[in-house]
Amino acid sequence: MAESPANLFDLLKEVWTQDRLEKQFYSETRFLDRIEKTAKYTIGRRAQVPIESSLPGGYTVHTAAGGSLNPADHLHVDRADYELTYHWQQVEIEAGALNQADSVGAHSTVDAADQTITSNILALRREVNRQSVMDGSARIANCGVTSNSTTVNLDPDGYGYDAIVRGWLRPGVGIDIGSAADADSVAASRTITGVKEDPNDPEITISGAGVTTAQTDFVSIAGARSRTDGSSLEMMGLRGIVGSDTTTVGGINPATNSFWKPALVDSTTTTVSLNLLLDLQRAVYQKTGKWPDYVTTSPKQAADLYALYQTQVRFAGDNPSAGNVDGFKWNGMEVHADPDIPDRELYLLTLSDFLVVTGGKFGKPTWASDIEGAGGRLRWKQGATSFVDAVVYPCQLAVKRRNSSAAAVGLTG
Repeated sequence: MAESPANLFDLLKEVWTQDRLEKQFYSETRFLDRIEKTAKYTIGRRAQVPIESSLPGGYTVHTAAGGSLNPADHLHVDRADYELTYHWQQVEIEAGALNQADSVGAHSTVDAADQTITSNILALRREVNRQSVMDGSARIANCGVTSNSTTVNLDPDGYGYDAIVRGWLRPGVGIDIGSAADADSVAASRTITGVKEDPNDPEITISGAGVTTAQTDFVSIAGARSRTDGSSLEMMGLRGIVGSDTTTVGGINPATNSFWKPALVDSTTTTVSLNLLLDLQRAVYQKTGKWPDYVTTSPKQAADLYALYQTQVRFAGDNPSAGNVDGFKWNGMEVHADPDIPDRELYLLTLSDFLVVTGGKFGKPTWASDIEGAGGRLRWKQGATSFVDAVVYPCQLAVKRRNSSAAAVGLTG
């Protein structure tokens, strides 16, 4: 009888093509990386930004005959208060995985502990980056209409497809589903088990019993919104700071403080154009006397902008160079395509007016075991066969001035 592979299966040595896991997802944190290079402020209870909203009145004009003066005016001052948001990522690994994957003679493609730690830190930073481009509401996506099913329809116009294609909603993530006023009125602490990445019909599949949803319901990370009033625990992001002229930021409501608005929020233009960028830029200059210095948008809008330029390009020679969507400039500013920014959004920013607020003691992602004082990583989970630890990153995105930035948030073309 001829020897068969099945007979020798347990004796065959596995040879991996490489010594690292090949990521099947976008793993960078572009805006977070960039904004962390701006000013950082460590705080105690909160960070307070002193603001002068306008120049005082009290001016009078007269003829040579003179007369009474208009009454003096006081300084118009305010302050923006920023509370810290604490971002946590828990890590747990079985003792058996540590032993077998790292033991002498084992042919493993990864070091179990190092890979688990690395991936979990990356997961934490990805969540912080997601929040840095959202509106601070913690409402990741609008639901569609679902009738007693574990397959939950998402509204493609309510960031449903955006959330899936960007990996914000992915298998393994714990979520709540509920109304604006009650985060888990539909479902609490469910786990996403599958997704449907369809721009016209996005869906997530969840654990547990079937649910019924309406378009007034939202998906959020489990525990990120209040069960009683729907308020958010997540940090503020670009869509709230620059992409809205109604959102309260730093405790200041723009409805009663008109100075605390972006220079322009264009929600009606659907097709990106050079005129749109000129309008946004001009609005910032009108308010500040300075041009914005940073352009960031979705890959879709960056490509559309690039295509506008490309029609004007004349190539010399037989080897034309084209397609560098993430490297062309407009008015001296490099156009940054950020895969985390939803398709419909484009921002012109003055980066020097942004800052990262961090904790006084923990100004970067920090291990809970280091805070505990024991040092090292992964402590034994008493009564279990695993080891646990957690990473915490206290931070908040803040802004000193909102009218030095502008946005377009309705781009569909």
